[in-house]
Amino acid sequence: MRHWWWRAIASVAILSCGFLSACDESQQFFSSNRNSPDQRSQTPEFKTHVEGNLFSFQYPHDWSLDSYGGMPFYIVATNYPPEKATAQALPSAIRTGVALRSGTVEQLLAEIEADQKSRIIKKEVMTVNGQKVVRCWLTTSKFGFTDAIVSYIPYGDRQIGELVSYYGASNPQALPTIEQVHQSFRLLQSPSESKN
Repeated sequence: MRHWWWRAIASVAILSCGFLSACDESQQFFSSNRNSPDQRSQTPEFKTHVEGNLFSFQYPHDWSLDSYGGMPFYIVATNYPPEKATAQALPSAIRTGVALRSGTVEQLLAEIEADQKSRIIKKEVMTVNGQKVVRCWLTTSKFGFTDAIVSYIPYGDRQIGELVSYYGASNPQALPTIEQVHQSFRLLQSPSESKN
């Protein structure tokens, strides 16, 4: 009788150890998968550029920034050195232009449609930070890139905030970064108000 009792206890102990070991391995598997570089989002650190009292936007801290004054205000942010004029030698390149334009969204869309180097493949109207935004996805051949995303933010009397980001078709991981840059645009004051 005693032998049966001890065998039962030993069997339960062996089964428990096996179950706990399997659970531990399973937990390690899911934990390592959750923390693997392929699974984690690689979000770059962003900093904010403020253009006078007109507008602000965010961009990755290791990008280059060139600013051109006058009207329209125009800024170019790139993730490659400014001396490289195109992205042909750098598949991971992203080039974003930020400008204040005069006119209407319809006029700017017509400019794209008339441009032989770009073609609209998708268009959406959305709200970002309480502002109406018209966003377009393009194929393009400008600056050595193949694709672009354009965001138009109308404000005031025939004034448009414009963000244009160029990237290559072989660089789909650029999209989250581009979207974050576009979503960060804030209009601080219209050019007509700043003159008063």
